[in-house]
Amino acid sequence: MRLGGQSFLDGGILHNNPAAIARREGAKLWSCRPNENFLVSVGCGDMRMISMGDNVVARLFKTLMYKTYPAKEEEVRALWGDYSDSYIRLDPKLDIDDISLDDVKSMLSLLSRVRCIINDDHTLQDSISKCAWQLLGNTFFCHAVQTSSNSNGLATSLTLCCRLGEDAVKILEKWPDAQLLVDGSASSADVSKLPYTVQLDNKPMNAEIDIELVSGTKRASISGFPRKLGSLPCTGPSSEPEICVARKRKYFAESTNS
Repeated sequence: MRLGGQSFLDGGILHNNPAAIARREGAKLWSCRPNENFLVSVGCGDMRMISMGDNVVARLFKTLMYKTYPAKEEEVRALWGDYSDSYIRLDPKLDIDDISLDDVKSMLSLLSRVRCIINDDHTLQDSISKCAWQLLGNTFFCHAVQTSSNSNGLATSLTLCCRLGEDAVKILEKWPDAQLLVDGSASSADVSKLPYTVQLDNKPMNAEIDIELVSGTKRASISGFPRKLGSLPCTGPSSEPEICVARKRKYFAESTNS
């Protein structure tokens, strides 16, 4: 399609599910391992197949369509390996026929239908709730690491910050019982005040630790955890993603001008 003198191509021709691209770009922006990303993939709904008759070509097309979608989903999910909980696909099952992209009237009625389906689908509601909590948990990250020796051995202090800033405190007011757990034990960190300080005593640098944001039955590891203490890259002020993006844009502008 050409619009305003420019050509546009449906991304589905090359990347029907661009989750792998988002996973790689997220790792570059946040300076983390790709499998540590938490990615939410939002689909347009799984609709009924349009009737195409019962000839050989129609049957072959239906077979390919039904086999390709789940295969692609499994392929994307396999990228996360042991971190499979860090990938969530939200794709409501719709009991309607497909609609064209320019059919605005049908799209408005589709919105109402999707809301009804979500209200009736408790599994999908649980996925959305889990997704929201994990997104909130992943906004917290380790900003600095300090170690010192005392009479009991090695003491490590982690400073945790949140990419939402003070807005995170306001959000957590909805969950008064929210707290941080370190390896399953309650931390003394006060989640109503930023930044948080987490103390670790007698933890060797090769020990793997997990820091979770917990409220009731909802649990979510913060960004970059679980991982070995000695592998934490944040031994000082960390670069925020906006800074990285700004540098990339500046470089692009300079390259273009040259």
